Amino acid sequence: MRFFKALTAVGMLAAGTVAVTSAPANAEVTVYVWANNVNVRTSLAGNRACLDYPSARNCPDVVTKVSKQNIVVYCQKKGQPVSDSGYSSEWWSYMYAGYHRPTSWISNVYIRGNAHLDGVPDCAF
Repeated sequence: MRFFKALTAVGMLAAGTVAVTSAPANAEVTVYVWANNVNVRTSLAGNRACLDYPSARNCPDVVTKVSKQNIVVYCQKKGQPVSDSGYSSEWWSYMYAGYHRPTSWISNVYIRGNAHLDGVPDCAF
């Protein structure tokens, strides 16, 4: 995670311009995933639809799975409704999943809290 931020900062300095990043460093919020083997999804093909409307179809690639642990998210956005274990949410959280793939989503249905998480900003993209 720190490597990614440092790499972004170096890239901005080397270019001599202000680069727009998809997740500002000051927007990190730690949340808890209450379930096991939860898919963290992206589109390795760079499908813009994955950013615009997170869903299993638009973000077909599972880059990792998380289980009963704290994760860092940057923002949340409405996407495909998900229901599991009596909970429902159409909100998805944008997170860093490692492997230099920061464009990854997890359904808020698996994150402890309200369907729209308190303290997590809505995504500006």
